[in-house]
Amino acid sequence: FLKEQESTLKAAASQFNKILEIAIETQNHYHMYIDYDRLRFALVHITEFIAQHTTTQTIPMHCHDSIYEFIITFTFSTDAVTEEDLPYLFDPFYTTRSNVETFNLCIAQRIIMLHGGIITPALQKGKLSFRISLPQDKRST
Repeated sequence: FLKEQESTLKAAASQFNKILEIAIETQNHYHMYIDYDRLRFALVHITEFIAQHTTTQTIPMHCHDSIYEFIITFTFSTDAVTEEDLPYLFDPFYTTRSNVETFNLCIAQRIIMLHGGIITPALQKGKLSFRISLPQDKRST
């Protein structure tokens, strides 16, 4: 799925003159039941949010698997989101003090949740990370 979406995700980042670097650690086949269109939609909107608000030119996307889940991590520098914003980042009606709209992040989070996954934000020393965890063998609902 990620190999098929690589050009789409890179195009989403390039809209904002950013470069998405995708690193997939494993080449194992990972069996999941997903809605291709919706999961693509979620990843594109997360990529666009990051590309729009990162202070660096390159966006690293790191992917790896474990026995039970597939993990996608984005880590990027930003000054648009503060520690106080984190609990509300996926609230569709919340706008950060920097006027960062989070409506598309809310939709992306819901799609990930419908796939049995979770997206977790963390902020450390000006670097925001999104950790997306998708379970193995989960049928989307």
